[in-house]
Amino acid sequence: MTGFGPTDTEARQPAPVLESPNRGGIAVVDLTKCVTCGVCVEVCPEHAVSMDTVIAIDSSRCTGCRACISECPSGALSLGSPPPA
Repeated sequence: MTGFGPTDTEARQPAPVLESPNRGGIAVVDLTKCVTCGVCVEVCPEHAVSMDTVIAIDSSRCTGCRACISECPSGALSLGSPPPA
């Protein structure tokens, strides 16, 4: 049947390689504003935010989605420079 789904040739094509999602920046924390409430840890879909005694951002996991930034009640998080390539 033609016209439905990919052709055999299309089905064998590799998926496009996408640029790393955090090239636009990663979350950074201003420890002078952070109240260690842990909201950012809970909302991060990539589990890039952790908290022991202070908040830490794992730059290898952060995609720059801004979930933590938008939920931070003290405004301690912002989008910073992306990691070097």
